[in-house]
Amino acid sequence: MVKITYDPTVDAAYVAFVEVGPGDSVATVNLEPVAGATLVNADIDANGHLLGIEFIGASHVFAAEVLREAPLPEPFDPLP
Repeated sequence: MVKITYDPTVDAAYVAFVEVGPGDSVATVNLEPVAGATLVNADIDANGHLLGIEFIGASHVFAAEVLREAPLPEPFDPLP
């Protein structure tokens, strides 16, 4: 399962490799920026598995049609 979501208000895309819910990510690893100003963060679970990758400045690295077709991320309350 690979799912891409995109929030155009902040130009952020998330590529999820598994279903990710609140609290699933226990660590976020900041990766080297790509394509100039794009920030890349990898979410890791408690077992060290990669959950997904966030791209801030996504319009610099994704094709426009990919972002147009990507749904908005589902809102969730990060606090229990």
